[in-house]
Amino acid sequence: MAAGIVYLSYPSRADKHAPISASDVCKPLSNDTSIAALKQVLSEQSEFSFDEEPEASHLPTEVSDSYSTSCFIRGDQNLLLSVRARMMRAEPPDSWAREVFAGRDDEAGRASRFEAGTRGVASPIRAAAFIPCAPKGKIPGGSYNLSVVVSLKKRGDVSDAQSRDGLIDLVTSFGKHAHKNAGCTLPSRI
Repeated sequence: MAAGIVYLSYPSRADKHAPISASDVCKPLSNDTSIAALKQVLSEQSEFSFDEEPEASHLPTEVSDSYSTSCFIRGDQNLLLSVRARMMRAEPPDSWAREVFAGRDDEAGRASRFEAGTRGVASPIRAAAFIPCAPKGKIPGGSYNLSVVVSLKKRGDVSDAQSRDGLIDLVTSFGKHAHKNAGCTLPSRI
C-alpha cells in the first residue's frame, strides 16, 4: 500500500507539462495559431507565467515613434521566450537583419528568410519581421517600421524546422497585433 501512495505522489510525465490557454497568455498571442506554436516550441514545464509589458500609450488615430510592447514567458521561474515589438526608423532590411542577429554568428548562419513585411528572418531559436508602418512625413524623421523579434531561450523537444515554423507563427501573430495597435498606416505585408 505504501508503494501505491509513493507512486501517486510523483507526477507522471504527461502531468509535467503545464497547460497553455488563451486566457493565460499575453493578449497578442491569445489566438489559436499562437497557442499551438507555444505548445510546439516551449520545453516542458510544471508551470508557465506570462508577463506582458503594456503598449506605449498613444492616441488611437496617431502613430508614434515611441510605440513598443513585449511579452515574456517563463516556466518554472526561468525565462523561456521573449517577444518584442518596437517602432524604429526604416532602414535597409539587410542592416536591420544583421542587427537582430548581431553577435550570434552561429545562429545567423542557420537563419533563413521568410515572407513577412519588408523582411522576415528565422532560425530555430529566433524569428524576426521588419514590418512597414508609417510613411515619411507621418512621424518626424522619415518612414518607420515595426521591428518584431521572438527569442527562444529554452527550446522544446522538436526539430529545427518545427521550432523555426513555430517561431514564425509567433512573430507573425505578434506583428499583426502590433501593426494594428500602433496605428500603422502602411500595409503590413504579413
